[in-house]
Amino acid sequence: MPKKIILIADDDDNIRNSLKDILELEGYTVYDADNGVTTLEIYERVHPDLMVLDIMMPELDGASLSFELNNRYRDKKIPIIFLSGVIARDGAPDNKKNENTVYLSKPFAISELLLQVRKSLGGVKIK
Repeated sequence: MPKKIILIADDDDNIRNSLKDILELEGYTVYDADNGVTTLEIYERVHPDLMVLDIMMPELDGASLSFELNNRYRDKKIPIIFLSGVIARDGAPDNKKNENTVYLSKPFAISELLLQVRKSLGGVKIK
């Protein structure tokens, strides 16, 4: 079974590098970017199975990036986990509208992130 590919986008180097390390230890193939434009370019090359996006990023924020990808790939549901310090609590109202999108507030528990990653990827644990 091929490894699942996760694309992380966060302009905070510490968060991005920590997430990459954690997810790679779990057995995922991970790509990362520090802004929305680079994220879009990487997405076009690797077509990840899941994206973990910061909402507030330079050049193209996470919400705009999600909108752009959904317009380009209307036939593909792109699972996204949004991480942000601008949401007050886990689970935004939009979760009911878009079942493949999850919102986690910063700071977040690594165990909760890993649970949401597994759920977003169909419950698959590959380690």
